[in-house]
Amino acid sequence: MITLFITASIACCSLSAASANAQDHHGSERAQAVSKTVNAMCPVGKEPIVPSAGTVEYKGNQIGTCCPGCGKQFLAWDEARKDEFVALAAAHREPGHDQHRVLRTPASSAAVEQIGNMRDVMRGGQTGARVRLSTIPERGSMIAVGALEGLGGEITVLDGAFWVTRAIDGVPSTTGPSVRDGDAATLLARASVPAWSALEISGEGRTLAELVLEGAAVTGLELNEPFPFVIEGVDVQMDLHVINGFCTIGQDPGEIDASPWRWSGNSAKDVRIVGFFARDRAGEMTHHGTEIHAHAIATVDGQIVTAHVDHASVTGAATLRLPAARVDNRRAKSGKLEGGIVVAPNSPYTLPDCPVGGPLGSMGDPIVMKFDGREVRFCCESCIGKFEADQAGYWEKIDSQIIADQLRYYPTETCVVSGEPLMENGEDIANDMVYGNRLVRLCCQMCERQFMADPKKYIEKLDKAVAEEQRKDYPLDSCIVAGGKLGSMGEPVEMVVSGRLMRFCCASCEPMVAANPGKYTKLIDEAWQGKGMFMPE
Repeated sequence: MITLFITASIACCSLSAASANAQDHHGSERAQAVSKTVNAMCPVGKEPIVPSAGTVEYKGNQIGTCCPGCGKQFLAWDEARKDEFVALAAAHREPGHDQHRVLRTPASSAAVEQIGNMRDVMRGGQTGARVRLSTIPERGSMIAVGALEGLGGEITVLDGAFWVTRAIDGVPSTTGPSVRDGDAATLLARASVPAWSALEISGEGRTLAELVLEGAAVTGLELNEPFPFVIEGVDVQMDLHVINGFCTIGQDPGEIDASPWRWSGNSAKDVRIVGFFARDRAGEMTHHGTEIHAHAIATVDGQIVTAHVDHASVTGAATLRLPAARVDNRRAKSGKLEGGIVVAPNSPYTLPDCPVGGPLGSMGDPIVMKFDGREVRFCCESCIGKFEADQAGYWEKIDSQIIADQLRYYPTETCVVSGEPLMENGEDIANDMVYGNRLVRLCCQMCERQFMADPKKYIEKLDKAVAEEQRKDYPLDSCIVAGGKLGSMGEPVEMVVSGRLMRFCCASCEPMVAANPGKYTKLIDEAWQGKGMFMPE
């Protein structure tokens, strides 16, 4: 069984049948256009191309871009420069490509990069250094698995921490989490994952591939492009090896005097499995006969090792992380939002209208963007540029609408930090601020500073107050998503969205709200108003 908890917003939205068909048609056209691009890296931004940014045509070639404005800039180049870029792209050597293959993953927020391939390295003996680990940015969002040059050991990167294990006289020797000078990879699959979906899993003796495939089905990940995964807190029976100058898969290392480290069992502690699912890429990203390339980081016989997973079956409860759906992230031009606002957990954009244009959904699926981590939804791409040109004005508009929308649901008349009253002599004296997309009411500026020092603590306190206040008169006895009777599948699951308590029959309903929060806030509003409560002013 898999239970899903979304840790990032998912960019999709329900539509009427006619709108959905139109959007599917345009989305299909866009996907087809991107799949035919001559380049993997944007000519202007030198970043992986993004399907939603569109393409431009030059001399019969479709040029992909990373941002909507990059196509116009590319076309403004002189002809010789454009011709040079197209020639480099055709040879997979455009700027930013670094002779590494970038494998676009349209359905997720992760772009996978493959350096070297299994066939050339393992069978062809091409085991020289392809990238120095010290040149790879130690980003907290990075995931990677690979092998040292000369097949001298295993490399695993988890959340930006680099772990390397060598087999020395048949005994594992590990360095990490920092990079050791001189270490280089001959083979490396890597991805930066800005947003994850976290799923509770019950292994029941199933393999990694079975669990990952089931998780992908739950989260909606497409299987036609590679994607990373992480399994944590796991009880697992596994077979491991650390390579030592020779590919151990299906061959006898004793024939060439190579002594890899091997281990089998279920007694490893603190196990974390890091890997990539890659369909139809055997010989490139995975060994033949598999769709998984996975490494484990674990404590074995009292020491930390990272090793290639030859086989694993998960026997207990664990957490599976998969990339969340693609959400464009852009920094505000100032580098910081007004008032120092940062993103709040579970703070989606739930207003019914685009801040620039009209109702969300009126022009197809809303476009979900993040600016310094704060979510905004637009009715169409043309509104994004207008928003970026006057961010201060639009943030002020959004914040005033959020305050008006959430004020009637606010659960307490005291400051969430100090406990002091927000009313004095019948007058509202609260300082209203928006944290992420959430209304927070404080008694003074000192409390605002204290709130910002530990916002998670106070948001959790606020969520608890919302749940306690609204649970006793909750207007629905059925799940707001699935319609099933609350309690029919065990204790109802609860979630606070924009100051509103929502109760579900099971955790699997949560991603539907994350995908289309405006739809469900409207439904809960209507339910409360049917009871004559939380009426809009």
